[in-house]
Amino acid sequence: MHIWPGLFLAAALALPGVSGRGDAPSAAASRADELVESFVRAEPEERAALLTRILERSSRADAVAAIGARLARHQRTLGRGSIVGKLDRLVVDRRELDATRERFFAIVEDEKRYFTPYRQPEVTSEKEAEYRRTQKEVERLVSELVEQWSSGRPVKLSRKVRAAIEDVQWGVRTLAEVDGEAAPPDWIRPWVDGVDPDLAALGLPDLGLDASERSRLREWRAIRRLNKERGAAALKDRRAEGRSRPDRAALEQLRVTNDYRVMLGRQPLLWNPRLQSAARGHSDYMARNGVLSHFEEKDPERRTPSQRARLAGYRHFQAENCSFGLPSPQEAHRAWTTSPGHHRNIVFATHTEMASSLSGAYWTQKFGRRPLDLEGEAAEGRPAGSAGRER
Repeated sequence: MHIWPGLFLAAALALPGVSGRGDAPSAAASRADELVESFVRAEPEERAALLTRILERSSRADAVAAIGARLARHQRTLGRGSIVGKLDRLVVDRRELDATRERFFAIVEDEKRYFTPYRQPEVTSEKEAEYRRTQKEVERLVSELVEQWSSGRPVKLSRKVRAAIEDVQWGVRTLAEVDGEAAPPDWIRPWVDGVDPDLAALGLPDLGLDASERSRLREWRAIRRLNKERGAAALKDRRAEGRSRPDRAALEQLRVTNDYRVMLGRQPLLWNPRLQSAARGHSDYMARNGVLSHFEEKDPERRTPSQRARLAGYRHFQAENCSFGLPSPQEAHRAWTTSPGHHRNIVFATHTEMASSLSGAYWTQKFGRRPLDLEGEAAEGRPAGSAGRER
């Protein structure tokens, strides 16, 4: 493990041309001093090139010392103070939230404990009573999660703090690349790597605990932005095929579902126009025939949920929820989360896409797991129902 000096000039002691006998520094050493000082104080767009020059002209140990000196500039900003205390508290809140999430999934993902069918006459009265006790515990945990999720105000991050966080993230990452055995300074808080420096305020929904989580949460925000953009465009697009065009209730159901998933630490789902078409078609069928079912017995080619998804051009179908008599998106969501199978469909970790549709009093939710390329999704930006690659 390397320990660097606290002052950037100390990094020059090992550079070529510096005499070990107390002689006046050579011109080469002076230039090395200037290079290190330039690196330590460089703007973000210049730091990589200057570090490359240090590595070319000196040793890896000197580069490590120079990175340490640059990191030390941010100790006053990120090592103490009120902002630091607030972010420390946010990490504590996040860990408490994670513990509640773990207790929630320990029940909901246990098909023996949280079972279906759960009502008479399919099960005995004793079995139904057991289910009701389990569902009551699930609802208690959801209430606890909602309270934890919504408690506290976001921490405002000044430009200075955000710039320091970004530079420390770069420094720690670069330090590991230069020397995998070099450890970052002890004053750097664990949350630094999880904070997105692009955010002016940081709340519990935005806090990652490491760099990979920071990146993942950024992707989740991108999914939700895409949903808003595509939803708004689809509502206005009169050229879109009728079934693939959502209404406001369908988009609200998408938002409600994603709010729930994100609170639980699960990826939000991307709205898909082909799933929208399949969902609308089945809701129309149920409303037309006055039947609540996953099967369309009157049309063999559309009988099963997966058949209907394929006919709509979607090959990655995973699950379907249906309900009757609950016209608001929130009421339908509440009903599904009191039914184990429907509840699991809503929170499955592997789902990536969905769509919902209401026809009459009949809801259909459809879920898929197509691999997402968010850069491609954002660049594509095509309106709902238009031609293009498989969705």
